[in-house]
Amino acid sequence: MTWFGSPENPSSGDARGALVRVLSGDRGRTAGAGVYLSGRRLLTCAHVINLALGLRSLSPHNPGEVTLDVSFPVLSAADLHQARLVAWIPPRSAQYGPVADGSLEWDGDLAVLELDEAPPPPVSPVRWLEMERGQQVRAWYGGGQPFSYADARVGAYDGRICYLDGQLSGAALDEGYSGGPLWSVTDRAAVGLVVGRITAPDGLFSAQHTLRRSWGLGWQSVLREPALLADPRGLQGIPAPRRPPVGPPPDLPLTPAGTRSKALCRALVRSMCPRRLLVRPKRPRHFTIKRPARPRCRRVPPGAPAMASGGRGCRAAR
Repeated sequence: MTWFGSPENPSSGDARGALVRVLSGDRGRTAGAGVYLSGRRLLTCAHVINLALGLRSLSPHNPGEVTLDVSFPVLSAADLHQARLVAWIPPRSAQYGPVADGSLEWDGDLAVLELDEAPPPPVSPVRWLEMERGQQVRAWYGGGQPFSYADARVGAYDGRICYLDGQLSGAALDEGYSGGPLWSVTDRAAVGLVVGRITAPDGLFSAQHTLRRSWGLGWQSVLREPALLADPRGLQGIPAPRRPPVGPPPDLPLTPAGTRSKALCRALVRSMCPRRLLVRPKRPRHFTIKRPARPRCRRVPPGAPAMASGGRGCRAAR
């Protein structure tokens, strides 16, 4: 995990030291934001790359090894750097297909850029932590202006995407924020990326419509993309992961229901329990319980008085 290793000198103030501005092809506008990982690597959203190239934002097609202009807000705005696309995870639906225009949410949507050389200080990577519900997070516009910060709260996170509820005052997460880091103010660490916003429906506005709600990817969701855990150098494209098979494990024969259920249960137990707990216990030792020996009878001499016997005792001899 060379991309996401803990930095030696993480940014102690906020995430602006790692904030990246992705410019459009004509350098006339900000297509979106990104975050500096380490070395020469930058992380952003795939739809930010599409916007910078003038393509359909949710297009799943890999644009290839294109080169984009990026800058770091903590440096001079005129100091542009060229970054090459080296990893592409396209926006995809929950069924691993293309995303239709107007969709409110989707999966994937990640891209890695590589600089020609590592950026100079004060650019520095941030510390990453897992996202949790209730965290107060902050994001910045790609240009990195200090007044552009937008505060929100992680209202819900199901391990896939997170919903961010913005405040009614101050800036709102909008275009130009996508791909930037979500900075946990309390933990002083980045916990995810900004991806999109949920807008109110067209027509007459009412108090029941959604206000300032956006969404993003938690840090756990980013790490679930296996292509981001290895070096993507020379990688032309990353296929979308396949859905896990539904039903019993493939090595179980289709036997009658009873046998199949028992085999399925055994397979599930073996997959969840440590091997040392599945060792068949030794048979318990058997102990033989002996009956108490019957009391030995003594012959009673003739003429002696008879003795009362309790239970199965001896009788006096006649």
